[in-house]
Amino acid sequence: STNAASYNRGEYFALSIELWPDSANMFNNYVDLYLAMRTPGGQLLFLSKGQWKTSARASYSGLAIGTQCSFNVGAFKLGPKYAPGMYTIYGVLNTPRTSVYRSANWRSALATTTFIVN
Repeated sequence: STNAASYNRGEYFALSIELWPDSANMFNNYVDLYLAMRTPGGQLLFLSKGQWKTSARASYSGLAIGTQCSFNVGAFKLGPKYAPGMYTIYGVLNTPRTSVYRSANWRSALATTTFIVN
């Protein structure tokens, strides 16, 4: 989730997530967490090492999910490269070291949230 529904350029948006264990695989809860953002122009960017990049890389690799947890991912400045319009953030838990582009590798539903840059 984000900390607001709309922002102006120059402001920061904060991103936080909430995770639950995979009850079907309760003894194998290691996952790769992918976070991606679709821009108003349709470009898909992946969060890796605190930056949004075009290559599909896990935001967190080998993440252990033993119990329900939540944490702040970070705050990101909406500088001049952020065009006005609607942005969609996607999150999915993926089987470690497998392609996120194959939904058969997903260990969760695809979560989404949106925000607007004015």
